[in-house]
Amino acid sequence: MEERIKPVRRVAIGILAVALIAGAPWIGLWTLLPLGVAAGLFALADARLAQSERPEYVMFAAWALSEVTIAAAVALTGGPKAATLAWIAIPSSP
Repeated sequence: MEERIKPVRRVAIGILAVALIAGAPWIGLWTLLPLGVAAGLFALADARLAQSERPEYVMFAAWALSEVTIAAAVALTGGPKAATLAWIAIPSSP
């Protein structure tokens, strides 16, 4: 299943990057850092899938850690009062 989701995830990360770059005058370019971390987590997970005895755990770790990364970005920008709070819903929406 992961092979079918991977291209869609790449497109979604690309669209998010374009949106964050477009919003950079208002929110800054720092927002690309958490996106890069999340993208890196998925790249690492993709590389480990073939060798893993339990690939579902590898992908779960990538999804969970990407949520933690986004939550940290939200916390750094003002917590529940920040506009970035909606970002937490993005990884769980596909």
